[in-house]
Amino acid sequence: MEDLVRSFNLLRRPETSPSGLPNHYVFGVRQIPLDQPSNMVLAVNPQSRFLFTDGPDKILSLPSVSARVEVVIRLLLEMFINGIDPENSLVTKEEPNELCRVGTCSAEESQILDESHTVLLEKFSEALGLNLAPLPQDVAPGDPSRCHGCRRMGENFSAPLWKCSACQQAWYHSQDCQRNQWKEHKPTCLANRAAPAPNQKASGPSMSSSNSKSIASAYYNKVAHLTAEGQALIRSLSLKYPPTRTAPEGLRKPLRRLVLAGKDTPENLKLLFGPNWSSQAKEYEDARMEVPIDPPRGSPSYAMNAYHDNGAPPSTPRPASDAEREKVAQIRGLQAKIRERVGAGKAPSWDDREAILLSFGPNWPEHLQTYMLATNTMDQGVQPR
Repeated sequence: MEDLVRSFNLLRRPETSPSGLPNHYVFGVRQIPLDQPSNMVLAVNPQSRFLFTDGPDKILSLPSVSARVEVVIRLLLEMFINGIDPENSLVTKEEPNELCRVGTCSAEESQILDESHTVLLEKFSEALGLNLAPLPQDVAPGDPSRCHGCRRMGENFSAPLWKCSACQQAWYHSQDCQRNQWKEHKPTCLANRAAPAPNQKASGPSMSSSNSKSIASAYYNKVAHLTAEGQALIRSLSLKYPPTRTAPEGLRKPLRRLVLAGKDTPENLKLLFGPNWSSQAKEYEDARMEVPIDPPRGSPSYAMNAYHDNGAPPSTPRPASDAEREKVAQIRGLQAKIRERVGAGKAPSWDDREAILLSFGPNWPEHLQTYMLATNTMDQGVQPR
């Protein structure tokens, strides 16, 4: 790898390509529908559609991100070293290093990359006399027509696809495909397993709250957008989903957007966070309570919401229930108690928290969640980012 890096650093880095267009390329990893599923790296100039490729190699099925990154970097370096201006590759002192930058591509550039991949597969098909269609990047849970590992149609295999026995939502043509796809499939698998009956003990260790939250988070980031209904709901909340959103997103933002839009129904919560959405009960309750509380400027909640609400659709939340209005009154009373002790616009210390909670007597732990919500929604001098 060190030799490749040294060779790459010696490449010329002009602002324009030989055709006069910007020396700018978009790269990505795509599937090759061969008998042994593998991947290739493509780099395309978005304006000229000039395409470089390298591979095939095993990338997406590797067990860790670092292992995948190492293969992608090696293929990219080889691609540019061997493909760009090999006869005049020495860098000159006048060409600044900052012209060699890597960033996130736009949605339009990602579409160009997909189109280039499709054209490449068509030419590959013609040359080999095959009928290859570009493989989808994702297969929706419950789709029995494709192997969920290699994404190939079931009709391409001599034996029928078999179903994941744990969740009944994924199909595979081989144990290798199922094994290679397990890390990607795990959130969907855990979220769709049948729950034990109320009078029946669950097999295996019970799921901790943190595990349940991670499953709900993984479902939102990896599964929710795979259905047309999920995509429509996410778009209606002015949120993004892969591939436009390239980084995982926390649950506070989509939860708050659901509440503000008045779309926080059990059906929609399940659509975004999976069958275990109730593991977010506390976070959901806090999001509901913040609407009638209306946190003032200077509160931690105001600062956080100012960030999450940027670009949000108009606020049309459902009215607070009687129980929620009663809870708001409790929070207002607790906030008055905190201000009386620490003063207005100040944050309570650990000693303040202990004194206030212990004033409730032996059942003080029952008031901890209310205390946290009360302090987060009162002025403490916090400034939005």
